[in-house]
Amino acid sequence: MTGQAYIILTGDGNELWDRCLGESLVALGYDRAYYDAWKSGDYDAFLALDMAAPRGTPESEIKAGATLWFNRATRLSESAGDIWFHRQGNDLYWAESTSAPPVFHEYGDKVMIAKPVTGWSRRNRGGIALTWNSIHPRAKEQLVTQQAMFRVATEDMKTYLLALVGGESLSHWHDRKDWKEKLGDGKPLGRNLGQTEFAIARMMIPIRDTVRNSNGQQVFTTLRDKKLLCSEAEMKAHLEALMRDQNGLCADCRCIWMVRKTWNRICWHPPTVSTATGIIRSAMFNLSAAS
Repeated sequence: MTGQAYIILTGDGNELWDRCLGESLVALGYDRAYYDAWKSGDYDAFLALDMAAPRGTPESEIKAGATLWFNRATRLSESAGDIWFHRQGNDLYWAESTSAPPVFHEYGDKVMIAKPVTGWSRRNRGGIALTWNSIHPRAKEQLVTQQAMFRVATEDMKTYLLALVGGESLSHWHDRKDWKEKLGDGKPLGRNLGQTEFAIARMMIPIRDTVRNSNGQQVFTTLRDKKLLCSEAEMKAHLEALMRDQNGLCADCRCIWMVRKTWNRICWHPPTVSTATGIIRSAMFNLSAAS
């Protein structure tokens, strides 16, 4: 990812967010007269609309504001390969603009200027949820903006945000003295599980239960005496290796392991027990996880 990083509010009062989320767009709304002036490439006409409004504002500030909004429409409509961020409640969404042509749509007395994106996601590329409590305060300073559209100008912060959505290690920043001071002494960041890690954690629960409840006791018949012949860390490492080596698929039935947006069947082979192969009979159960 080599483009720019932007934070956007998607229209007045965030009025276009639902459409952006549903149709994979990044957008701003412009009054019809401003849109017409911008679409024709007439900056003077665009500026004249602002100059005609009785605001009691110095002319230099009016010109600066007109230039800002004129250029915003241009940057948004021409965006390709840029990463866009949008905060909605406790979730941080991101999307990458595509090379598809811009989209223009009238609504009320305004026109939406939009660019198609790959699809808004509230997880990074590694499947980790991007919740607000997991975002470093230094990054929050950039992401909390009252501007309709804001370009992250500092190269260091831009690189950090791109690493954040890429699922890359952030220790280069988090280990720095100024970042630690901003976070506060001994205060940890919130941490979210990735989809793979979540699935593995859920797989480990019935393994423990199977071993705990099968200790050779007599009910109506004598149950097997099953033992967990590995540590918790070894069990987790083994499941991670199976997940990786089998590309997230069950070796027997080819069911998927990875948790997706909806309820999915997950097949697993626990790394135990008192059998020659160390694998007990596969079991099937359902997991759910937010997208």
